This record gives sequence, structure tokens and C-alpha cells, in this order.
Amino acid sequence: MFSKLGEIERSLKHLLLTDRRAWVASFRMMEEVKKQQLWKPGYSSFSNWLSTISEATRIHISVLWDRLFAGEYYLRFEAREARAGRSAPSLEKARLGVEKLKYIFRIAGGSAERERDLMAKASDGILTGTALRQTWKMEREERRLAGRAVGFANGYERRNAELKPNLVSETPLSSRADLILALARTPSWLPGSSIKPYFQDGYELFPELAVAPGRAFVPRFDALAAESVTTHEIGRVALHGFAVFSSAQDLKRLQNLRAQLDFVDFYWLAAPEKEVEALGALPDSWDVAGILALTDQGTLTVKKNAVALHPLLRSVALEAVLFQSIKKVRDTTVGKKPF
Repeated sequence: MFSKLGEIERSLKHLLLTDRRAWVASFRMMEEVKKQQLWKPGYSSFSNWLSTISEATRIHISVLWDRLFAGEYYLRFEAREARAGRSAPSLEKARLGVEKLKYIFRIAGGSAERERDLMAKASDGILTGTALRQTWKMEREERRLAGRAVGFANGYERRNAELKPNLVSETPLSSRADLILALARTPSWLPGSSIKPYFQDGYELFPELAVAPGRAFVPRFDALAAESVTTHEIGRVALHGFAVFSSAQDLKRLQNLRAQLDFVDFYWLAAPEKEVEALGALPDSWDVAGILALTDQGTLTVKKNAVALHPLLRSVALEAVLFQSIKKVRDTTVGKKPF
């Protein structure tokens, strides 16, 4: 065992020191040590062995635990899919980062159907890490307001990592989170849209975007999209603001959202199909807003088209979008863990 452990240790340390982003390969080696208990008898526990790897490579131990959690979580998902007669790409081919897998685990909340959908969309690049992170923020708040359990441990999340197959339910996400994910997946609701549902094809969604930080009279947009699908001038984009409603009670927020119309070219109210009737009785001052309905199949349909606005503060929203885009590029360039 010592020779095998020594071989893995040398390879793992070399990998962590030379290519810190190769998380799948490092997970495979750590998982082998853990599963086969190769750390015995030289170490008092697997945690103790992992601490020595952390010290030798100067990589915080929480990063190593995160990789273990993400890898084990995906392997459980892969095994569950196989038992159901479905195939899933291997961990090496899934193209899913540690952070993406952590957020998928949190958002799915034990729903096998939602987990499957999130895995597929994230693996295909349709869902970015930013979209998943913002969706989790909203889902967490929804659970808190509903009095449901929210707490997920940092790091290894060991208390939640051992979900057994028979504990995985088909409980759906909150309607609010479903709506945001539907907006992020495809711009098919745009007039004349014929592009593929990928961000690089002229469409990007920014969930929970504050276009005027510090201005109390302008609440965050539930989502804001920048697209070049409907524009005809080279280099021009159209800005679409969204207010997402998961229930008729959410309509109380309308009186606080009026200021947002000054920042975007189009404004939309999005709600589950069963709640759209409540949106039908809007004040006349909201006639300019379009209405989107989320069907039971997870697609968005246009119930009422948005009217083109003439926003006085459009440049402020455009700066906010540009800042978020630059930040995303910067975070990737400086070596932050990709989502």
C-alpha cells in the first residue's frame, strides 16, 4: 500500500502544482486513496492525509474537499442514470466545473428531474456558472421566505453528499427559479428569433442585475438580457428588462418597479401560465410591458408583446451590462476557478 500511495502522492502533488484547473484528474487520485483506504496505516485518517497534500501544495484544503464532493456527486448522478436505463457522459467529458456541480446540487434540492435538466444544460454550455449562481441566490431566498430548510455546509457539504437514490424526489423548483432558467436557456420568445440557444450567438442573460447601485428608487432587475437578434445595425444591442412573478402576491412589487422602464428598450413581466390571468388586470401605465408565460413543459410563450420604449437612462444599463461582461472575462483571465 505504501508504494501505491507514494506513487499517487507524487502524481497528485505534481498535478496540483503544475495544473491547478485539472480538477477531475486530481479527484480521481484522491478518490482512489479514499475508496481503497490507501492512507492506512501511515495516517490516522483520510482527512489527515489530505491535510498533508494541502500543506505540500499550498492549496487550501477546502478546495480539495470541494473537488471530492463535486466528483462524488457526479458519479452518484451517473450511476442513478445508468440504473434508470439512461446514459450520462463521463466526468471527463461532461465539461462541468466544481462550482457548477455545487450549484446544481443545491438548486436541484433532491429533485431528480431538475438535476437531470440542469446537468444537461450546464454540460452543453447553455447554463453558465453565473446563471446557476444567481438562480441559487433566488432559490435560497424563496426557501427562506417559505420557511423551508436552506442550510448547506461550506466545503465538503458532507451532510448532504450522501443522498441515497430512494431519497431523490421529483419535487420541482420554485416557479421563480424555473422562469429564470427558462429565460437563460433560449431567446426563442424574441420576435423573429432564429438563432441557436447559446449565449455566444448574440444573446446573454444577466440575472439579479443592479443597473443603478446606490439609487434606492431603482430595485434590481430580476433579469436583464442584451441581444443582437432583433437589431439590424452592426454593433447595436437591445436591452430587455424582466420582472419575474411566481405568484399573484408578487404583483405588489409592480409599484416599485416602474422606474426600471427608463433603463431598457423593452420590459417584460414573466409568470407561470397559471398566474398569467392575474397579470391580465394590469394598470394602464403598464400597457408597454410584454407578458411571458412559463408552460408546464418549461418553455416560454408570448402572451403579449412588449412595446418599444425610449429609455432616458439606457446608457446606465448598458454600462452595467458591460461591467458584468468585463468582470466575467477578468475573473477567467486571472485564474479564478471556472464555473
